[in-house]
Amino acid sequence: MFGSGILDTVIGLIFIFLLVSLLVTIVNEMIAAAFMSRAKWLRRGIDRLIGTDWMTKLYDHPLIEGTGRKNTTLVANPGPSYIPSRSFANVLMSIVQQHAGAFAACQQALRSALDDAARPGATPASLKAQLAAAARELQKKDDPSKRIAGDLVRYLEAPDADTRAWLGEVSALVTALQAAGKAELQPLRDTLTQLVADGFNTKTGVDDLYTRFAAAVASLPTDPDMVRLKAELTAMGERLKKPRTVADAYADIQRFIDGFSVSNVRQMLDALPAGDLKTALLTLYTDANDDVEKFKENIEVWFNNAMDRVNGWYKRQSQLVISGLALMTAVAMNVDTILIFKHLQTYPAAREALVGQAVQFAQKNPVPAPGDLTVANQEAFSGYLKLKPVDSERTVTITSDNPDVKVRVPSVKVPKGATQVSFTVDVDMGPRDQPGTATIKSTDATDEVKLTLTPSLFKQFDTVQKKVADLTIPVGWVRDGTVAEKRNGQIIPGFREVGNQLGLLRQHGLGWLLTALAATLGAPFWFDMLNRVISIRATGKPPEEEPKPPKAVPVPVEPGESPQEADRIRQGGPHSR
Repeated sequence: MFGSGILDTVIGLIFIFLLVSLLVTIVNEMIAAAFMSRAKWLRRGIDRLIGTDWMTKLYDHPLIEGTGRKNTTLVANPGPSYIPSRSFANVLMSIVQQHAGAFAACQQALRSALDDAARPGATPASLKAQLAAAARELQKKDDPSKRIAGDLVRYLEAPDADTRAWLGEVSALVTALQAAGKAELQPLRDTLTQLVADGFNTKTGVDDLYTRFAAAVASLPTDPDMVRLKAELTAMGERLKKPRTVADAYADIQRFIDGFSVSNVRQMLDALPAGDLKTALLTLYTDANDDVEKFKENIEVWFNNAMDRVNGWYKRQSQLVISGLALMTAVAMNVDTILIFKHLQTYPAAREALVGQAVQFAQKNPVPAPGDLTVANQEAFSGYLKLKPVDSERTVTITSDNPDVKVRVPSVKVPKGATQVSFTVDVDMGPRDQPGTATIKSTDATDEVKLTLTPSLFKQFDTVQKKVADLTIPVGWVRDGTVAEKRNGQIIPGFREVGNQLGLLRQHGLGWLLTALAATLGAPFWFDMLNRVISIRATGKPPEEEPKPPKAVPVPVEPGESPQEADRIRQGGPHSR
């Protein structure tokens, strides 16, 4: 097992490698941010996934376009550097719906007819009649308009939403009456059963339903046992006669027209032009068994798998840049692994001080939880909150518990039955150089989104650079140093003399190379290694086992010999051999 000095030296070296790796990572991110490398690779990956034309439409969508950085002076804006999988699925579905021209045109025509029918002075009956006439005109066209218009005509001929709900209550009442098993209620049960069947089959209007229902209630016996039931049925009938407003009818029909996008997904996919995207989406939809929500989940998985490959491409390209940056950083900051190792082995005080800094750093920077979302300063982030669906339109208020993270549109109207709401936040941490967190939530949401905020890259670089400079080890360059600094090769040499350059390379070359190789492994690797080694050190040296008294040590027992006899023999007592 390592001695404590060796283990502390290892911790110190790991801490140095971690800080250098952080500097390399930050500089690499600065370069990537300046040239928007992540956004370019993301755009390239989406282009390969769905094609250039569809990729352009996706990036032009407000939900995607609004999260990209703007006003860059180095390169043209390629869009956001991160797109949530749910945003991708929803936007792609929206584009597919827009592309299905016949469906979109049919929906637009029906919406226009609905708006025309809702003119002042209209009634629910006239609204339905005028819209039914417009739908019959659309039925004269080819598919899919003919089929969609036919669905709407059948819907308009059917009872409205309130009547359907009332018929459902009557059906439940029939079931309860059957469970009661009273023979005198059999005529009422038969009448109500037929009434429900006629109502759902559109054979009877609301007025006829009310008349038949009221007659059935009036025919009940007048004995005291029936008084309470008769009162309940009378109140139920009055609910059927409540006035229907034009606004109610308008909202009900509008929801049905908007629902065409969900009920005709297969037809919209079939209307796409032949190609890889159409084949992929049809395969995902078939796998979802015509379930639209499952279809969206399949699109998310498809997108995430593609982005895993994009991340691999980006990392391979970045590794070359990181290797060069690691060597440049090791030389520029004169971080010589061999020199540092010798110094830590020679000076215990410096070693202990470095270990203390490493432990403090590990404690202040805990390992991020899986799934944490990290957002940098001056960036935007778009996401979703899950909602519990309700039977009416509502306004959802979205809030942030961090004043530096502002929700662009705090109040969003969501339609009936909505299961999610999108949001976009802008991060502006100002001059602060400390990380932070933000929680995006709503009283209507069933979940919340937690964001980890990081300062600007320049502030991060400045913080890490100062930490390296403050270490009590031979790191960095000086002009007029002490005897120790001269011996350690920290004096800036005269670069006009070739001998100085060669001597410097011989003294530090191998150490610089080792530092650069270590830095290429990345900060996450060294951070994890630092926590592991600190945990080993924290366990301490196991206590030495105390010698047991002679009687506590078992003695081999020979055949026919008792343990007590064997113990006496070992102690040299009577009957010893």
